[in-house]
Amino acid sequence: MATEDRLPWEKQYGESRQAYAAFVIWRDMPTATRRVLTVAQQSKKSWSLMHRWHQRWNWDERSDAWDAEVDRQARQAHIDAVREMRKRHAEIGNMLVTKGAQRLIGSSRDGVQPINLGTLSAADAVRLIEAGVRVERISRGEATEVIRSASDIEEIVREIAEDQNLSPEESALVKQFLMQKNERVQR
Repeated sequence: MATEDRLPWEKQYGESRQAYAAFVIWRDMPTATRRVLTVAQQSKKSWSLMHRWHQRWNWDERSDAWDAEVDRQARQAHIDAVREMRKRHAEIGNMLVTKGAQRLIGSSRDGVQPINLGTLSAADAVRLIEAGVRVERISRGEATEVIRSASDIEEIVREIAEDQNLSPEESALVKQFLMQKNERVQR
């Protein structure tokens, strides 16, 4: 049993340096291979002494506490790594959006000429719309895939066509894209 102000895997009050050193051998062995005989051999002490120390100093309980602590630290390290990864990805995403926006609208400060929207193909325009919608939905915590009925898609295409003055061919491409996207979501 651990004393009040010492953690179970630390040297306990009254525990000799030799007894603690033997416990450390026990504690640091893989769980499945912990054997009193192995500790006795490694510490060059008798099996009976190691057995007494094992019982007297609660090696099983203390090593279980140690194993739980190591596991807790590993989980925390994983959580911290995921948090850092998400932060890095958000920063990279922000940089990519900034660079993409500079290319679309231009940046006199950086000497970047805007894209001539008149030279964009309908397929490129659809990809821009899709990317913009996806980024906005993700940033707002919304689903990125929404299942729509065919009549909903027709209405969306009509609105886009009117807003963007799309030709019938461009409207057909937008409709085809949205229908294919909707079919993938439904599968």
